[in-house]
Amino acid sequence: PGPVDEWRFDCAAEMKSDEQRAWCCDNFGRGCGGGEHRVNACDALCEIAGESRTCAAQVQGAAVGEFAGAHNACARSYGAVLRRCPSCSACALAKVGCVPGPAPAKAAKE
Repeated sequence: PGPVDEWRFDCAAEMKSDEQRAWCCDNFGRGCGGGEHRVNACDALCEIAGESRTCAAQVQGAAVGEFAGAHNACARSYGAVLRRCPSCSACALAKVGCVPGPAPAKAAKE
């Protein structure tokens, strides 16, 4: 799969769907209507491999675990989390605060 599209909707345009309103509200505070407050979508719980953590924590965990040292580790981990937990799609990668992990140490040759 290609890179994740962080800009799924044009939030300056007319809000035409509930999905667009929810995404724009969560990511830009637009389309929320009537001053309602929405919970940060990155704080939603997601269960992967029997471990329930927030979407943001799942992305960060994969960036320092499975994708540590990889090029675009945060984007890769975000994509992997979305494939396993589609409910995290309302959480934009830019909102996660992901910090990639260092490459694993190579074993010394004897």
